[in-house]
Amino acid sequence: GKRTVDSIHWKRGAALTRSSLFAHVAIRMLVHRMRHPHRLLRQRQACQARQLAPCVRLSTNRSHCLRVAAAKAEAKSSKPQPKSAKEAVEAGLLEFGQRRDYEEAVRLFKAAMDLKPSSQEAAAALFNLGCAYAKQRKFKDAAEAIGEAINSHDLKLEVALKDDDLRELRDTREWLDMMSTAKGGLSREQKVNLRAEAKAPFRLARLIIFGGLGLGAAIGLLVILGRLASAVKGGEGAPDLTESLTNLSINAAAVAVFGFLVLRDLQSKERDTRVTSREEGLGRLLIQLGPRRVLPLIRFRGAVRPVIIAGDRSFVERCIKDGEQRLEMLRARGVSVVPVIYTSREDPEEKLRALKRSMSQQQQQDAKGFAAAGSSAAAQGRQEPGPSGSGIGNSEVSLTEQDRKWRLEPSAVAEWEEWVEAQKEFAGVEKSRRNVWM
Repeated sequence: GKRTVDSIHWKRGAALTRSSLFAHVAIRMLVHRMRHPHRLLRQRQACQARQLAPCVRLSTNRSHCLRVAAAKAEAKSSKPQPKSAKEAVEAGLLEFGQRRDYEEAVRLFKAAMDLKPSSQEAAAALFNLGCAYAKQRKFKDAAEAIGEAINSHDLKLEVALKDDDLRELRDTREWLDMMSTAKGGLSREQKVNLRAEAKAPFRLARLIIFGGLGLGAAIGLLVILGRLASAVKGGEGAPDLTESLTNLSINAAAVAVFGFLVLRDLQSKERDTRVTSREEGLGRLLIQLGPRRVLPLIRFRGAVRPVIIAGDRSFVERCIKDGEQRLEMLRARGVSVVPVIYTSREDPEEKLRALKRSMSQQQQQDAKGFAAAGSSAAAQGRQEPGPSGSGIGNSEVSLTEQDRKWRLEPSAVAEWEEWVEAQKEFAGVEKSRRNVWM
């Protein structure tokens, strides 16, 4: 325990002053060294054998030795430094593959990039650096390293798509972001356009046909307007007025019809693009499957039909309870529920429940005293729901495989809230409406 000067007494029982204590300690240390020189020698030899710092001798009422570990910088300096990029990559592969020392592998792959590597050596260093980062679950750094290897050093995207060490990385949102900028990948805009065209595969053909016919009708209309002017003036060789009016009406009607059809397809394309863009944004939102496993919702495409329930805790709990009564029917249709409980809003019912709990706790304290109230409050605290942002929908409680298929727990709930609010505005729903499902 911590000792003070006042707590140290000698055999005669008299308390020493601060100056006399320090003098006595110094004398005892000198006498001890003179009587037992071999002990100090053995202690120093042991410190040197273990590559530790020199022993530090401290004494209050007895002598003891503290062993201080050597600095990490000395340990790192003792490791061999590669002299070329190729040597650094090979040493990093040895640490990565055989010794599983991913931190040392990262250091060596970074060192390779500082030794003026060739394009092939840089691609190997960056790719293996991404694999080492992925093993450390530093997915953002891993995706950046892989992306740089693909874009700057001509690494084939197929290599990254098939490597087993990047399996976890490929299930992350960071991988999706990297794929949108990598050579050979698809940007988000390209994905949106492709999906929008897939919803109406003949839209482009219709636009070409209707646009061409409308353009031809417009050119014919300009020609007929000139003939109509000549017919109105009359004279020798003037076209027939009735025929000119008939042609004018036909071409005007054709321009109006084809223009309407083209405009409708363009508006439909814009609407589908907006919807598809919203869906792509939804696919980037994260689902918590376990303490160390988080997937973007897009990974569930084709496997489940998500139903998002957003709002206050009481509304979400009530919806889930009603849905569990029809669980088999919903599961047969591949329906999964994503409960999003607002974390930045105050639920009136939750405030009422908190007020009731507070009043009940106060009554128990008044009736049974402090000790009984404390145990009662502890028992009550185990039963009451957690703070906003936890509990149903936002907790990391381990679920069975069956529950995980039925309930997909959201991660980063604030992003889900932001998407829900934007979707409400997109769908024309009042912002004051708190509880929604989609």
